[in-house]
Amino acid sequence: MIRERMVRLAAAALGISSVFLILAALNLLFAGWLFFTRDIPFWAWFWSVNGALFLAYGAGSLLALARRVPAPALDVARPIHVLGAVLLALAGAAWPIVTEIRWRRTGDFEAYGVVIGLIMLATGVAALAWHALSWRKAAS
Repeated sequence: MIRERMVRLAAAALGISSVFLILAALNLLFAGWLFFTRDIPFWAWFWSVNGALFLAYGAGSLLALARRVPAPALDVARPIHVLGAVLLALAGAAWPIVTEIRWRRTGDFEAYGVVIGLIMLATGVAALAWHALSWRKAAS
């Protein structure tokens, strides 16, 4: 009973943070477009690809939560989703710290770095919790 509540809570947190991750992806895609218009191809591709990955991860998470992904496909995608969750959590924890360091050195504070970092951290932690709890539920 408690485990079921925890699974529901983790699923709700993952759903909400996935929606925010998709919104963050739109911000990164906009940054990519801005770099394309300024003829800076490396950063344009960097932010565009990351925005596309955020979009895919958020949409995939929402589809998995809505049970629109068949069980065999979800079993195959689970390690990729867990790896993505770990990377999101680690990068999400680092991004606000890097933003703070940059602010102290240059005086340039980019609040979107803190916000997107916290969204990444929340999504990663929620995805890890959801996978850990739902896997244990299926195993028992």
